[in-house]
Amino acid sequence: MKKKVGIVIGTYYQKKIADEIYKPIANLHSIEKLFIISLENYYKFGIEFCNKQKILLLHNYLKKPWHDCNKIIKLMHLTIALANFIFLSQKIKYFIFLEDSGAIEFFTIKMLMKTGCKVLVLQDGIKSDQQNIKRPNTFLNIAFGKSGADLYLLRGLIYKKYIRNKSKTEIVGSPIRRTHKNCNKSIIKILIVHQCFYRFNLCEKKYEIDFYSHIAKSCSEFGNVELRIHPQGDPTFFSFLKKDGVDVTWREKDIEQSINESSVIASVSSTVIHDAIWANKPVFILDWHKSKARIPSYAGCTVCKNSSNFIKELNNFKSDDFENLRSQKNNRKNQLLIAYSGFDSIRRICKSINSFVH
Repeated sequence: MKKKVGIVIGTYYQKKIADEIYKPIANLHSIEKLFIISLENYYKFGIEFCNKQKILLLHNYLKKPWHDCNKIIKLMHLTIALANFIFLSQKIKYFIFLEDSGAIEFFTIKMLMKTGCKVLVLQDGIKSDQQNIKRPNTFLNIAFGKSGADLYLLRGLIYKKYIRNKSKTEIVGSPIRRTHKNCNKSIIKILIVHQCFYRFNLCEKKYEIDFYSHIAKSCSEFGNVELRIHPQGDPTFFSFLKKDGVDVTWREKDIEQSINESSVIASVSSTVIHDAIWANKPVFILDWHKSKARIPSYAGCTVCKNSSNFIKELNNFKSDDFENLRSQKNNRKNQLLIAYSGFDSIRRICKSINSFVH
């Protein structure tokens, strides 16, 4: 008997993943109807959807975005979200979440499982040990893998350590298709990947601006610089850097293009690290950021413990050294982070979902 299935998305990157997997999953013989269940009215990131997809935009009368609210308003958001999902669970019994570490997702998964629904979590990106990160304005420090979903589809083996019941995990990689090309070795371009820690209550606004502007200005001494703003970030925070020759980009430019054009990538913690490693690009980890958001493995990366250490590493970097510094895509350690990509990953995801829904 065919089943109705809902894919729950809340962020720009999750929407990108949904675009890749929607049609292959919708065509599975075990699926009657596949819905995209959007949390846009809660997070308000400005996500637009494809008309060919069946979109369920959950109702919410609150005007302020979730991440900008205090605990009381967040509790109202959460109550409304749970009520929406209770209504949906009367018709949809299988749900695919792309994360379970957000409060809305975490408590919704718990509630759905108590009503007899089946829940699968497809990992949406890089994950860190969030249990040790103190966040103001949150109910509790919820970490990836703690919702107790029925099945976790993970990007790489390294993430199994976050799941208590290892038998509930399968390794499927990332469905995002990449066609990376090597950069022009005669030109050094440094891609700085911004993470909106301020938006997620992990640091102060001034600290975030000062941190990335200092990095960008320091990098400009070594070559061209692109500061790639997180899709949920605010590019106006850094518009002043344009006068210093820094290329500040946001959603208007595809991340694949940014990676292709770059010689090296610098980041604190971002899913772009996955993409950069897969594209054979050298990655510098800015490990001194106060957020303490750490990636689970630094395989294939150069870890910089402070600003002067980062500048020293850049100073040693020359375009002629590209072959010596590049990550090894087929290195086993790198595959711990992201085992498969593109069609290979999508095929594995579809196989897992088909078995899960049966």
